Amino acid sequence: MDLRIRAGTEFTAVVVLTAAFICAVALVPSNLLRIILGLLFLLLCPGYSLTTALFPRKSDLRGSERLALTFGLSIALASLVGLLLNYTWGVRLWPSVAAITILVIAASAVALYRRGHLPQEERWILHVHVAVPAWRKGRPIDRLLYLLVALSLVTAAGLIAYRLAIPASEQRFTEFYILGPQGQMQEYPETLTVGEEASAALGIVCQEHSSTSYRVEIWVDKGQDTEEQCAVIGPIELYHDEEWEQEAVFAIEQPGEDRKVEFWLFRNNETQPCRTLHLWVDVTQ
Repeated sequence: MDLRIRAGTEFTAVVVLTAAFICAVALVPSNLLRIILGLLFLLLCPGYSLTTALFPRKSDLRGSERLALTFGLSIALASLVGLLLNYTWGVRLWPSVAAITILVIAASAVALYRRGHLPQEERWILHVHVAVPAWRKGRPIDRLLYLLVALSLVTAAGLIAYRLAIPASEQRFTEFYILGPQGQMQEYPETLTVGEEASAALGIVCQEHSSTSYRVEIWVDKGQDTEEQCAVIGPIELYHDEEWEQEAVFAIEQPGEDRKVEFWLFRNNETQPCRTLHLWVDVTQ
């Protein structure tokens, strides 16, 4: 049996699968349905959209080659998105979903545009053979590609089963960062006069999987003879995955070179800081 799909119809399926996955992430807690939708979305949508955008003619690639390229590109694109997010907004759930969704939509639009400008007989049209191909009659390269795809699917299924059988423990942590006046990791205050007010943007991201109370203390030369406490900020109440950012203003009342301005972050009622940051400032009269 040969099921032939009209050109463009498969991208409707891509959009439906993408929407279903986003709804599952937003409305459904992590379970088997959400994992299955996520696996289908990540392994099929990015790679198929980009493969069709790059090779819209049916003569460009064989069906087995398209299948292998779909899986390969999907994995590569998901890894690339994760790498880029790691150096920008951080590898978190919604930024990852948004980035891959935008990539899928853009690649699908390009694929439809390029394929729509080809003669009907030259267009790649997805068709599915509901039959197992004869193993011995296929070309060696086709048999290798089918084997690699099968191994990929078995490996993915095994990882899902392992995850369901042995759930990973929730990693609890807090992100704490400091930015310059322009919201960048630069232009921190370096030279001040006695009593001059300086500012820096402090940020906290709660990944504690529960409501958490924070307090920030700003110290100068903590533990030294010239110790000064400049400010206390808080309490700051954050829920899981909630962010907080605020400008912290401080002034130093004693002169000196290389004075260490420390930002201590306390969690709940703990007496020791869970995170510390610092700046070096020269203070003149």
